[in-house]
Amino acid sequence: MPLLLITVQLSPVLAPPAQWWTWSIGRSVLLILVSAAVGASGAALEASRLRVRRTESVLGLRSPASILAVVLWPSLVCALLTQVFAVGVVVVADGGGTEGAIPWGMVGAVAAMLFFHTCLGFALGSILRPVFGIPLALVASYSWLGFTGTVDWFELRHLSGLVLETCCDYEEQPIAASLLSATLFSLFGGIGLLLVACVALRLAGRHDLLVGTTGATLVAGTAVVGLAVATGLGSTSAEPRDADDLTCFPGEVTVCLFPEQVEADERRADRDVASLPTRVSALIGRARTAGVDLPTRATTYLGREDDPHVVRVIYQEGMTGELLAASLASDVPQGFCASDDGDEAAQRETSRAVAIAQLRAIMLGRDATMDDVDDLYGQAAATLEAVVALPLGAQAAWVNEVIAALDDCALHPPVP
Repeated sequence: MPLLLITVQLSPVLAPPAQWWTWSIGRSVLLILVSAAVGASGAALEASRLRVRRTESVLGLRSPASILAVVLWPSLVCALLTQVFAVGVVVVADGGGTEGAIPWGMVGAVAAMLFFHTCLGFALGSILRPVFGIPLALVASYSWLGFTGTVDWFELRHLSGLVLETCCDYEEQPIAASLLSATLFSLFGGIGLLLVACVALRLAGRHDLLVGTTGATLVAGTAVVGLAVATGLGSTSAEPRDADDLTCFPGEVTVCLFPEQVEADERRADRDVASLPTRVSALIGRARTAGVDLPTRATTYLGREDDPHVVRVIYQEGMTGELLAASLASDVPQGFCASDDGDEAAQRETSRAVAIAQLRAIMLGRDATMDDVDDLYGQAAATLEAVVALPLGAQAAWVNEVIAALDDCALHPPVP
């Protein structure tokens, strides 16, 4: 337990923690090395004890399956309980949380991973003496996690399940192929290791050769199948959630959000603040009234390419009107053009930064300032000053022209 607390403190959160079960369970995979060590070392110890009683196991009346179940389940349960505690540590230490539905597919994959490590320790403990088997079980477990976590072969990371750590914020869901790869290999590969252990413990009787061959084949075969399932997957186990999960609020501006966002907004402490769909609609409506050509549909971020027919919004619980307007305004094209030289690229980026600041200010009904501008090149002050001096309609027209230029590399951002 202390090791879990130390590990989570040494693994800094690089972004604001997400209050979602998928994020908390995914981040707990960082701590699986502790849970795996519990399962592997405990199973190695139990296997070494069983080695001493090999003769009576052969002469006993219990089936090999019942013998394995009796000696294996304590270590597996301890590993699972340690991982449950790891999830609790993440929730408390990192501010992760308990919003949304529990991703049972991820839970099953993590449980299968712990089953594999427990079986790995059991197999080594059944083959080697305790003085070698228990330390080697720890080394093998750590080595497997360390190797698959650092090798530049993403299919192998999906096979081991470590890539689950990259999943998931509220707008994401686990990739089914990633879960299937880790679960298949961990479950059936673990069973293969148990068959090998049966041979070492003389539980297979006259079928040693067949059982041993079957176990080795099962480990190798499920590894190949798992890699095939993960073929083509990248560095993350997350993908955009299905659009069917969205809840839409029709109106002058149709706003589509995920249920968790709606529920979080409904729990806001300040009941005098308008609902999230109303606030989003009002911000976009104010910009459209001023003359900015924004779409009449807003949706939470789905990880898609730029869609000129939709305004995308990234929303987290507790966002103020300023942050909400910033989120909406930042959904303008990136404006990366391979044909631009250094000066043109800088001008395009500066125009984009000022346009975002100006659009945000229009949504909020105020003047933009340099505090609103992300000035990468130190050239935004003069542009912003010229834009702010224009009438509101001209400001909106300039923003429209900049957005058009960012979306078309043949155009150049206008000079206000």
